[in-house]
Amino acid sequence: MDYSSKEWFLTERFKDLNRRFFDGKLVMSTLLTDGSINCFGWYTPKYDFLCIRDNLFTGDDKTLRTGDHYQLGRLEFIQNVLIHEMVHSYLYNVKKIPCTPDFHGKDFAAECNRINQRLGWREVIPRPQFRTMMSMGDAFNHLLFCDYWPHESVPSGYYGGAFLGEYR
Repeated sequence: MDYSSKEWFLTERFKDLNRRFFDGKLVMSTLLTDGSINCFGWYTPKYDFLCIRDNLFTGDDKTLRTGDHYQLGRLEFIQNVLIHEMVHSYLYNVKKIPCTPDFHGKDFAAECNRINQRLGWREVIPRPQFRTMMSMGDAFNHLLFCDYWPHESVPSGYYGGAFLGEYR
């Protein structure tokens, strides 16, 4: 997939997701792909950039399978990375909630769960502080945190075998 195809895919998905889940309230952000980032995607409010890791498109990422057979699953995965970053943009630009170091707090979890409810996906919770997690012991391993949303919320097999990764 060349750069123009990636750009087209991200632009079309942004428009569709904006209409379906954000009532068309988001203004088109600058959509980028980047090979140097170490997370699936990121949003920066200062410049209104949504960035998706470049190698997710090819499957050259340790969490996704390569090959044409898995392309649809990879594109679904990328779309879900995009919607995650769009929630950040929605909170900042539409709901006017300032960005804080806790980007995956209660407001983010609430928006994720609003979308989860429409899609029949599993509920997530905000990421607790480290000390709280340590006091939870084994219970920590069974919770779905919104910083991994929506990948942990979707039903098993949702990505058609393309997704290999574990987050923790």
